[in-house]
Amino acid sequence: MRFSNDVAECNECSDIIIAGYGTAYELDGKTFCCGNCILDYLKMHKKIKVKTIDNDTTTCEVCSDLFEKGDEAIEYDGHTFHEEDCLVEYLEETVPTRTLYTAKDHEDIYGDMLYDQWKDDNL
Repeated sequence: MRFSNDVAECNECSDIIIAGYGTAYELDGKTFCCGNCILDYLKMHKKIKVKTIDNDTTTCEVCSDLFEKGDEAIEYDGHTFHEEDCLVEYLEETVPTRTLYTAKDHEDIYGDMLYDQWKDDNL
């Protein structure tokens, strides 16, 4: 049996993500190659908001900078961010990822399955 590396295509930029060379982020049933592509998707689907800060105790979720009353901030999923870079960092840390296996990973998993089967069969 011959195995090959898993690949995935980014739903936003169409880049190919290859096992061992990138991370496949999974959000809303879609695959993304990076936080910037997730951000573009969220913007297109109006899932982030720009809001005006109405108090002086709000801080950025990522960089912890304090906002001044009247500042504009980005809001996503109940969290407030100073700028898009902060939101991208948050997305890359919190959005679930999908494991892409290399051919060697597949061979190791398959070999372990066969070993367990043979062991169970007392071979």
